[in-house]
Amino acid sequence: MAAGLSYMGSSLTTFAVILRDKDAVGPTGVSIILLAMLVPNVLMAPFSGQIADRFESRVVVPSALVAMSASTLSIALVPAVWWAPVALFITATFGTMVGAASSATVGHLSRPEDMTRVTGIQQTYVSMGSLAGPAAGGILVGTTGYFWPFVIDSLSFLVLAATFIGLGLNRKPQGHEEGEKPRALDGFRFLLGEPVLRAIMIILLMVILSLGMINVGEVFLVVDELGATPIIYGFIGALFAGGSLLGAVLLQVLKIPESKQAAGLLLAILLMVLSLTGLSQAPSWQFAAVVYFLAGFGNAGVNIFAVGQIQRRAKESVRGRIMAAVQGSVNAGSMASLGFGGILIGIFGVREIFLAGGIMALLALIVFGPQLLRASKVVKEKSAPEGGQF
Repeated sequence: MAAGLSYMGSSLTTFAVILRDKDAVGPTGVSIILLAMLVPNVLMAPFSGQIADRFESRVVVPSALVAMSASTLSIALVPAVWWAPVALFITATFGTMVGAASSATVGHLSRPEDMTRVTGIQQTYVSMGSLAGPAAGGILVGTTGYFWPFVIDSLSFLVLAATFIGLGLNRKPQGHEEGEKPRALDGFRFLLGEPVLRAIMIILLMVILSLGMINVGEVFLVVDELGATPIIYGFIGALFAGGSLLGAVLLQVLKIPESKQAAGLLLAILLMVLSLTGLSQAPSWQFAAVVYFLAGFGNAGVNIFAVGQIQRRAKESVRGRIMAAVQGSVNAGSMASLGFGGILIGIFGVREIFLAGGIMALLALIVFGPQLLRASKVVKEKSAPEGGQF
């Protein structure tokens, strides 16, 4: 629940910064703002994972959250356009440590057979926070300006730190076999060596590369072309989180068996791709709102099935580095997409880039989807007892 509150605060900050500075910086500037939150996830991936495995999480997580709180608060106190990307970069740098250490702690404390359900519960509260963020951001910005979103986000980090300490959550430093030297890139090596996880990461990266440009262009499409007010823009963002929330709850209820989760992941990605591609044809903000809700529903399945599979198959001694590697890889794809997104949208237009990205993502799913199904089938057959019984 505290993590959900923190996600609400982060949604407020992202919403307020982009809406405040978009006219001054343009599409390229929005790309820079978003990249400032992504670049640390790539640069820090090997090191944040190693930190998560070498130090107790009850030390790493609260300390990093306090630093994130101070950095976010500075955006409210220093309104200069150039400072926001700097502060966001600092916040994201410490955020990589929180992400790796907290994910490793969750995986350490959970039973493997419960990982999908645990991931679904996490997704539920994150979606609730993300649902409240844009809506609250639209109201706050429309009525009080751009100060309070950053203050609320700053306080949310402190609440999460206090909750983590108060609950006594912890994962101790991980030992290694005699003669085995821990390396920062062990997480990446594990992902590349596990067939199912390798297939999942390839698909996710290809889709992210294709659709990441939407994050740059959505504000220009929804606000400038479709005429949405800041409050309506926040409402549309909240609908994406609402779809994620509904999807997370539904998947917990259905309890999809592990043997069906690879196919479920592909269907969730397909729904998200088709929905977001529909933005290129949006005639009104009402149409965009429906599209975002459906995309959020698919996003829940992507997060639950992908993260659940990764946590279930992760090796405990390198779990922190594995989760950091996943985070770093995904954000590397987003970083590349955002870097080109602002430039391409400025040249060709927002609708044209949305359509091209959607087609590319669909082709990636068609090409690489069968690889995931085959890898999952091979793993399932190898793990089956004699006689073929599951």
